[in-house]
Amino acid sequence: MGQNCTACLKGAPAGGKNIQDVDLSKKFAKEQLQVIREDERENIETPLMSDRSEKKYKVYYGNPRLQMGQKAREMEEILPEFVLKINEQTPFILESGSIYQGQFDEKWQKSGKGIEITREGNKYIGNFKDNLWEGFGRLITSDGNCFEGEFCEGKLEGKGKMVCYDKLQYQGDFLEGKQHGFGKETWKDGSSYEGMFENGQKNGHGKFTWSDGSWYEGDFVCNQIEGKGIYSWSNGKRYDGSWSDNKMNGYGVFTWNDGRIYEGNFINDLKHGKGKFKWPDGKIYSGNWEFGKQHGSGEYTFFEPKHKKFITKKGVWEKGIRKEWVKDRV
Repeated sequence: MGQNCTACLKGAPAGGKNIQDVDLSKKFAKEQLQVIREDERENIETPLMSDRSEKKYKVYYGNPRLQMGQKAREMEEILPEFVLKINEQTPFILESGSIYQGQFDEKWQKSGKGIEITREGNKYIGNFKDNLWEGFGRLITSDGNCFEGEFCEGKLEGKGKMVCYDKLQYQGDFLEGKQHGFGKETWKDGSSYEGMFENGQKNGHGKFTWSDGSWYEGDFVCNQIEGKGIYSWSNGKRYDGSWSDNKMNGYGVFTWNDGRIYEGNFINDLKHGKGKFKWPDGKIYSGNWEFGKQHGSGEYTFFEPKHKKFITKKGVWEKGIRKEWVKDRV
């Protein structure tokens, strides 16, 4: 097709790496967790206790931002400020190992507005309920990806946006932290996709536009061009027909900018099976094709100067070369 579509359609421009799904609820084993560096001063074990709770949290004296992953800090520096009106709160180290600065409910669970930096180096700023991210907020993961929008039980739900570290941006619908519904992806090189998603993959109708001006509009299945659709190249070529596994497969119509037209069957981007090829000067070949070349029986229509008219002859072709004309039986 002239494009490395497979790479693009999996979430990165040609030559780039694929986007990895980010499970916003992922838990890490203890041996993978970072060690929180604290001030050499004694840690006062502050009893945040009520009649209904026996939780105890330690005051954190260090710089919470240093707990963030390096890419998370870099991403935060280039993002617009996330405004969260919250009174000055003491940062605590929670039982999970995260650093939390914000509001608690009567059971000393995170509830209301707050900032949490997890042991994995992720940072969430926004609303909490029953210890979970709930309501409008922003999550910056340790690998530098940012998710912003409405969270439900710790995962992004509904309308939101995603900015991936040095890769792409997405704005649209989410379900359980994954792209789901209608949305638009844009890459730094100018490529874009606008259409339907399902469980983090392109599924349904959509339009993908490459940085050179080529575009495809039609059906997608699991990040692949699959079904019916139109592909338009930047040099003027165009294909309208069936697709499978990112390639022309099945019946379709291919046109060139000089007026040539092929109507017929394809297999893996090649003319294969029955098809008709028309030239701008009126010539026509109608017959069998094999892997992009005329092969087998067919009819050739061309202009005969002697009679000053178009005539049609039957013949046999082999790998694009005519072997013989076939006379009609009387």
